[in-house]
Amino acid sequence: MITIRNASFVRLGYSGDETFAEVEVAADGFDHPLIATFRREADGRLALANVSERREDRLLDWYENNLHEAYVDATDRLFGGSSDGETTRRSFEEQVLRFGDLREQIEDAFYYGKS
Repeated sequence: MITIRNASFVRLGYSGDETFAEVEVAADGFDHPLIATFRREADGRLALANVSERREDRLLDWYENNLHEAYVDATDRLFGGSSDGETTRRSFEEQVLRFGDLREQIEDAFYYGKS
């Protein structure tokens, strides 16, 4: 199980016609913050789309630079490779959404379209 120490809404992101909510998460066992990305499903619920580890370095990442990895996909590291990966994913998703009033902040951002 992954223990969440802190979670905060960052912004809305857009990819084509889809809108995503980005949440910065501090979790035990990770030296760098995680960026959990949520989308709204057809039934209205919030679903975890993916998780990245933010390893940006302000000295290197002050401009668009695709030669290094400032954001590394952490989805498989967190949830893949084990028989209980989907259970762990759902648990992480719920822990993040239950942190303080985060679910409400994301709902408001999706409703009002603000980032």
